[in-house]
Amino acid sequence: MRGAFLLLFGVVLTVGFGWYVFDLSGQHICFVENEVLRCKTNYQKFLESPPNEKGDTLAGLAGSLAFLWIIVTVLLQSNELSLQRKELKRMTETQAEQTALLYRQDKRESRAIEQGAQEEKVRAMLKTLSSSLPKLGFASFELRQNGDHSKTKRVYFLSSGAALPKGEAASVEWASLIERVHRVVIRHVEENDNVVLSPRLPKSWIAVHSQAKAINAEVQGAPDGVVEDVYYRMKIPLLERVLREAINEERLWQSNGGPHAPTD
Repeated sequence: MRGAFLLLFGVVLTVGFGWYVFDLSGQHICFVENEVLRCKTNYQKFLESPPNEKGDTLAGLAGSLAFLWIIVTVLLQSNELSLQRKELKRMTETQAEQTALLYRQDKRESRAIEQGAQEEKVRAMLKTLSSSLPKLGFASFELRQNGDHSKTKRVYFLSSGAALPKGEAASVEWASLIERVHRVVIRHVEENDNVVLSPRLPKSWIAVHSQAKAINAEVQGAPDGVVEDVYYRMKIPLLERVLREAINEERLWQSNGGPHAPTD
């Protein structure tokens, strides 16, 4: 749009310059020749002038027009360069946007791949944990009164013939069983001055606690589906907590073994 305006501007100046030359050529010049006053137009004087003067006059007119169009050409080129700079800037911005879009898309795809691998890993860990849960079971805790070896009692962890917890909620049931027996045994220890004769801390409890702790660490940032399984369906953090509290409670295990002397 601006280029067309500049061309029109150049044409208008050219026409104006031509009109000025035309008007100037029609003006009269009066002079005295042989005591006679004579008047001629500039055009007539131009026609009567020697060839070298005609050439100088035409060269001056042509030079003026050339200078005029040099200015117009410079302005046109400046306008074109400005348009090119704007187009280049637009292309650069578009390319930057496309690059950012590709980066975000690649990042989303990479994140999806990472989350897929993370979900697969967590689910494999959950499967391993589920297969390890039955190893937590044993029959009972044997207690005796402190200083009296003749009186013993049992606090049952699993009732005789009771089915082991199974299914998706097995970890929740095991956590409940561990928390209950922990509470009962410690109450006997505190209220009745009892000590635990057996069992020693089972290795299976340490192993399952380590598995649950690893799952809690690995599930951070995982897809929502596996997070829901870990936190709300299987409640692995609950299982990890009750196992940790039981393992760290020295009074819960055989006195001469303690938590640092586990048994199978």
